Amino acid sequence: MRTLLLDAGKIGDIDRTVAILKNSGTVVVPTETVYGLVADMYNERAIRSVFSAKGRSFDNPLTVHISHLDQLEDLATGLDRRVTVLSEAFWPGPLTIVVRRTKKVPDLITAKTEHVGVRFPSGSVIRKVIDKLGSPVVAPSANISGGISPTSFKHVFDDMNQKVDAILKGDDSEFLGIESTVISLVENTPKILRLGAISLRDIRKVLDNVDIKLSNKVTHYRLKRKFDILAIDDVHCSFSDYINEKKETNIAALCFIEDESEIKDVACVTYGSVYNTSEQAKNLYNSMRKLECLPDYVNKIYVHLPKKEKVNSPVFSKILEFANFNVVNT
Repeated sequence: MRTLLLDAGKIGDIDRTVAILKNSGTVVVPTETVYGLVADMYNERAIRSVFSAKGRSFDNPLTVHISHLDQLEDLATGLDRRVTVLSEAFWPGPLTIVVRRTKKVPDLITAKTEHVGVRFPSGSVIRKVIDKLGSPVVAPSANISGGISPTSFKHVFDDMNQKVDAILKGDDSEFLGIESTVISLVENTPKILRLGAISLRDIRKVLDNVDIKLSNKVTHYRLKRKFDILAIDDVHCSFSDYINEKKETNIAALCFIEDESEIKDVACVTYGSVYNTSEQAKNLYNSMRKLECLPDYVNKIYVHLPKKEKVNSPVFSKILEFANFNVVNT
């Protein structure tokens, strides 16, 4: 398959994107979080192409993206005040709300369950695409299933070239860098199924009695190279002191900019300043991918966890997933 390269900043390329989608095609499109792999939600052929391009199992449901709140009525039933509260607080934005679906939502999207995840993104490009298409879309992250989500054109080109009909390049600097938070409202108690760009703390400010029940569909990030990955929570000593005391020659560090100058004779990949959480989120996935380029002798990665907010930090939660929840308290 030849993949057409388009640019969201060029006149006519969004129209070309929509034309491809109307013709049962798939296009990688920027959202405000990461790049998404987009298809018309009502086109079964295109939906199957999404699963194929990602190598995603059909038992792993897809999220539907809308560009106007009135589109929710076609997708969801039994809506209550909790949807209103969350939508007023966080939509448009990086929150996916799982609700009971209507019969209009194809079984292929929901893995034959009675629920569907819906997101109203704030990204201007994907909203223009949905508007011009005249239909909601699916838009899972445009990476190989289980891999690192893409936050740059290079990422999606590396992962999706010759697997999709087109890639619509956006402004990489505009990405939040972390996927949407997923909350389920299908039971009496709201449950967080995936920690993401909106923190648990923020959700609890507007909605009571929210639990965390991470979905078993969440897969840990898989690098092409095999590493032992340990997340370091520096309770008793500094991260740099901990690394400098190691006598291992096969290690590297994924850490803050401030750590790098203090660490001796160990390769470092930084993901932002310890004082700037938005910078950490924006850089995290790109930094994870940089680990692939470390010298061949490196087979163990020590990762510096954010010091503040803990479970309320999207970056904190993503690093725990990346490290397969291997946490060392120093």
